[in-house]
Amino acid sequence: MEYFVPLGGKLQKSLSLFKGVKQGYFVVVATEGWKPERFVVKLGYLNNPEFLKLLKQAEEEFGFSHEGALSIPCQPDDLERIIGLRRSKRE
Repeated sequence: MEYFVPLGGKLQKSLSLFKGVKQGYFVVVATEGWKPERFVVKLGYLNNPEFLKLLKQAEEEFGFSHEGALSIPCQPDDLERIIGLRRSKRE
């Protein structure tokens, strides 16, 4: 199922800057923890209530006035849980 989320202004410009990211995806960076981590996320997650809470926190903490990846104030593990990623442990 595909979702259409109307995007405008700086957010749309920010989401479209990443060459090599497939259409229908955008880049976020989980900023908390010892090392920020980059994620490529399907646009459909813009309708996910937990992801929307993170976006609201990001807006309050960082604003959306920058270009590039969206900075999300959460641990990478929390973002992985929300977007349903499963990774093997790296040690």
